Amino acid sequence: MKRKFISFILSAMMVASIVSPTVANATTNTYDSTLIANSNTSQSLPSRYDSRDLNYISGAKKQGEIGCCWAFATMGALETSIKKNTGESKDFSEIHLAANNGFLGANGGGNGIIAASYFSSWQGPVYEKDAPYPNPAIPSNVKSEYGGTVTNHIQDVIMVDRTKTGQDKIDNVKNNVYKYGSSTVQVSSRAADGNGTIFNYFDAPIDHEILIVGWDDNYSRDNFQYTKPNHNGAFICRNSWGEELGDNGYFYLSYEDQNLLDPSNTLITFDKVESIDNYKDVYAGCFNTNIFNGALAYKDGISETFPLKMISGIGTGIGENEEIAAVGVPSFTSNADCELYYTNNDVSIENILNPDNKVKSFHLDDAGFHTIKLDNPIVPKDKKNFSFWIRIFHPSQSNIAKSSPSKEFTEKHYEFLFPETIDENPNNISKKAKSPISFIAGRFYTNEKSNIKPGWNLKNNTWYYYNEDGTSKTGWSQIGGSWYYFNNEGKMQTNWIYVNDTWYYLNSNGTMSTGWLNENGTWYYLNNSGAMSTGWLNLNGTWYYLSSNGAMNTGWLYTGDAWYYLNSDGSMKTGWIYTGDAWYYLNSNGSMKTGWIFTGYAWYYLNSNGSMATNTIIDGWKLDANGVGSKL
Repeated sequence: MKRKFISFILSAMMVASIVSPTVANATTNTYDSTLIANSNTSQSLPSRYDSRDLNYISGAKKQGEIGCCWAFATMGALETSIKKNTGESKDFSEIHLAANNGFLGANGGGNGIIAASYFSSWQGPVYEKDAPYPNPAIPSNVKSEYGGTVTNHIQDVIMVDRTKTGQDKIDNVKNNVYKYGSSTVQVSSRAADGNGTIFNYFDAPIDHEILIVGWDDNYSRDNFQYTKPNHNGAFICRNSWGEELGDNGYFYLSYEDQNLLDPSNTLITFDKVESIDNYKDVYAGCFNTNIFNGALAYKDGISETFPLKMISGIGTGIGENEEIAAVGVPSFTSNADCELYYTNNDVSIENILNPDNKVKSFHLDDAGFHTIKLDNPIVPKDKKNFSFWIRIFHPSQSNIAKSSPSKEFTEKHYEFLFPETIDENPNNISKKAKSPISFIAGRFYTNEKSNIKPGWNLKNNTWYYYNEDGTSKTGWSQIGGSWYYFNNEGKMQTNWIYVNDTWYYLNSNGTMSTGWLNENGTWYYLNNSGAMSTGWLNLNGTWYYLSSNGAMNTGWLYTGDAWYYLNSDGSMKTGWIYTGDAWYYLNSNGSMKTGWIFTGYAWYYLNSNGSMATNTIIDGWKLDANGVGSKL
């Protein structure tokens, strides 16, 4: 079968002082294998994990001869994250991302930077059925653009911290896979062995992207076909070459792979997948119109501060009746304390970090692109001229984030955070997004201006509850003695919801249900905390059994080690029962009895299927029509 490895990976700059190589000149870094000899330093992580075991990931797809492996890896990461967090299965269009990203054509390759820009601009995703993959999958069969309706707004793109090296990077990848279900990774296709392993120990450039779905710390180094790693341990990866190669399309990537450890490698996954009505509109910030350009940052030794601007004459400005509800910010490190400031565009440098300008403080667990919801929406006086400034403290200086004396800032310097080709006065950048603008430029998310009163508010047939400070409640909240759940956008939820691996049921008025619940003819039980019960349940001395989906069982039930019988009301039966065709006997624990029993001053024999024997002779005993035995 003909395969063409043309999935070039473009590496754009994400971290200060790191210049990403282009794919044509990709180089690998030497590494100290002792740094990853112990491949599981994080005590909370198991030695083996595989999202396939939890049904978070589907089978391997096939990209054919089209150079969009990165789109398959990206959409795989998004689908996995949604499946893990919500239980919903999605099938998004890879070709829409590859062809509609605005930076490169469908056969031109891509990477996580381009993907993050595509999603943060609300250009996608769309469903596969609305933009199906070309068949046959050859470049000449690819259209220049694909249609389809955007299904969700992706508000957070999680990236592996590029400042991490060796074991720290391995642990970062593992944590992301464990938390979100998977992560993309860029590799060399030349290092892929026919036996389903990837270990690049030489100077082979990045030219392919796959999806990490798990790991095995004990995966033997001897399984690698040619040059072998120094230690055991590998990531489990889904490829996009169909199921014919490797283990049904899955490969093992050594922890010691040179490209995996390359700091320019952009590994992404996703969080905060929201509905398309979470905000009214999105606008892009300034300072880099091009995916390859960087941002001008102010540095003071303990932090970097850079602007996300709207500039008159360049951008459209936000709508006249709009307010800024959230800001999308790029982050260049993980585990960092941050501060967000707001100013007009004529503020002097020394006054940027004036405490009066501070909007909020927050913490970023991960590198990547993050949507920061404002506690109080901002309505700029000049909707075409304003700036947000994000100050990111170095992890070792996080304690300083609570104080920002402006006098410190005046003595510092500024420099380009990304030392690539920079246009200090770019044009055509600060405008409505939904177009190819790097996510590094930031995003402004707006809503219609509103005069919200504290308490319950009905907007567009959806209930919200607002605090005294104007912010909406999110998550669980007890109001008037009842519990409610509000999603990340503040919308009151009803019906079934899945939170922290637990199902709950919220009535039509939003209140959390407890006790017995009949939903479409099926009974469920919600405990006092509202959590849906599964397995055996004892209520006031009566036993019930609830399936893994929460449904109450009736009739015969086999639990893997014994049979039980549950009445029509779900209660577990004990003693003699007659099911219409035979008698059975159930022990005091409810389990079905077989063999000889003595009860009611008589002997009975129960067949292997539990039915009582009648009118027969067994073991020298005659059993009459009532099953009563007498010794011959």
